Amino acid sequence: MNYIKNTPLGTLFHENKKESYHKKSIKAVLNDLLLPALTTYEGRIEATKRRFNMSHNVPLFINDSVCLFQSHHLKAYDNVAINALNVIRVEAVNLQTKIYFKDGTTLFINKPYQKLLKKYQKTLDFMNRLKKEDIFINSVI
Repeated sequence: MNYIKNTPLGTLFHENKKESYHKKSIKAVLNDLLLPALTTYEGRIEATKRRFNMSHNVPLFINDSVCLFQSHHLKAYDNVAINALNVIRVEAVNLQTKIYFKDGTTLFINKPYQKLLKKYQKTLDFMNRLKKEDIFINSVI
C-alpha cells in the first residue's frame, strides 16, 4: 500500500498502481487495518506515544510492511496517510512536495517540503528503532 487519501467521494486507497474508493472515513479505514492486531487508531497512537516518548507527528505502525505518516491532521479534507516504507524519494516542487513510490507512481502533496520530509524521516527513524529493539508489535502470545 502506498497511501490512503481523503477525497470528496470518501477514502481513496492506493495499492499496486490500483485505486479503490471506500465510503468510510480515513479513520475507519485505518481502524479496519489495525483490527487484526486487536487495536484501533487511537490505541496504537496512544501506545506509541507512551512507549517511545513521542508527543506529535506519531507514526502509525500497521505491520512490517506498512508504517504511515500523515500529511495533515487526521480530519483535514486534504489529509494523506503515506506508507513511508514504499517511498523512495521526496522532493520539493514549487510550493508542493512530490513523493515517489517503489511501484513508479508519484503523489503531489500541498505541504511544504521541509515539513513533510521531517515527518517522513521521523517515521523511518521510528521503524529503525523498532527493528533495533527487536519489537514485534503484531505478535500475539
